[in-house]
Amino acid sequence: KLNDGSSTFTIILKSNCSPDVSTEEKAKSVYSKDTNFSYLNLCSEKTLNLVIKSDEESSNQYSINAVSPGPQISHRAIYVGENVNLTLDNVQICGGTCTATNESDGATNGAGLYLSQNSTCIIKNGTSINSNTTTSNGGGIYNEGFLTLYNCQINNNTAALGSGIYNNGTINLQTNTSAQPMSIQNDVYLNNEDDSN
Repeated sequence: KLNDGSSTFTIILKSNCSPDVSTEEKAKSVYSKDTNFSYLNLCSEKTLNLVIKSDEESSNQYSINAVSPGPQISHRAIYVGENVNLTLDNVQICGGTCTATNESDGATNGAGLYLSQNSTCIIKNGTSINSNTTTSNGGGIYNEGFLTLYNCQINNNTAALGSGIYNNGTINLQTNTSAQPMSIQNDVYLNNEDDSN
């Protein structure tokens, strides 16, 4: 089905996903220098509505794991480009590692999840964002868009600022005590600008 800008597409994970050596070889052919790339790169010229969730027929929570199987190449787990509305439902996002080749290398922000401007992401239903590392900002999540967190867990991520979340956009936090509780065990860096000069 072609993206008409209003339909919603669903990816159901029936097993864990991770890069293989061929993925890394493709990355080396695209990038001539040592740089970061995203294991799952979501970009669209039209509005793209996408849900990624674990198979409901299984009791397992499946993962998108960006850990490199071969010679270490930096991997971000998921990049969400403009016009993309992503929902992560009961999945694990882990193993993202972004290392800076220079201090101003913004490509190293958001090792687990990078949300661009004019993008949205709903993280819900026990989704876990953990064990992601960057030498820059936003170990778990780097947000420039609109992020909604609902009964999810963000833990064991590392970064220079905002190990859990580095926010340059909007965050909406929701919780339901009768469901799985929300847990953000890393620091959250809210990059709010002071309008008073």
